[in-house]
Amino acid sequence: MAQSLRQVSKKDPLANILIPPSSVIVAYRKLPNLKELLCSPDQNKFAVAGLPGPNLGYMDTGCHCDVCKISSFGRFVSPPSMPGYKVPVKGPTTCTSGPALIYHLICNSGRPECRRAHYVGLASSNVDGVKPMSARWSNHKSHHKKGKNNCQMTEHLLTCHKNEDPQNFVSITVLEVCLNVDVTRERETVWTFNLFAYQPTGLNKREETKE
Repeated sequence: MAQSLRQVSKKDPLANILIPPSSVIVAYRKLPNLKELLCSPDQNKFAVAGLPGPNLGYMDTGCHCDVCKISSFGRFVSPPSMPGYKVPVKGPTTCTSGPALIYHLICNSGRPECRRAHYVGLASSNVDGVKPMSARWSNHKSHHKKGKNNCQMTEHLLTCHKNEDPQNFVSITVLEVCLNVDVTRERETVWTFNLFAYQPTGLNKREETKE
């Protein structure tokens, strides 16, 4: 650097005044402080179990059930048809939430025909010890395996993923917990609109029969 400064000074005498040859120019990058870290726009990284706050989102409790193995945990959910668009999860929710809940499924196969393959549904159970989301996910996989076309997600799996295991490419997010099925049906419609899950930007049909 000193040599380059001497070369500059020979060409321009003012450089000796503005930048003396003995000067050392140091460039550095300012590290983020605590405020910048806490106010980061990437709020999803704070969606972890145990974080204080009124809305914890969909939390990982360390469970190793089939639902948790493929769940997308976090404070926000994003529809694949709207990149960059995020909706906050009505938390806290977990795989054991109930007695009724709303969930979101996304096909992550990466195929062009699956680019908008996401689905909003409801799950409920009145049986003690039965987790609504686990039971509903088992139904989805069973219907696909047996060829029962009971919803638009099953139709997608039968059409595009015959003889494949959806456990390998579908992700789950529990969106909201409700007190009963009637409330859940109303909230399912709201979530389907909010996540643009109705066709053609999703798999849900407006006239689809709710189970």
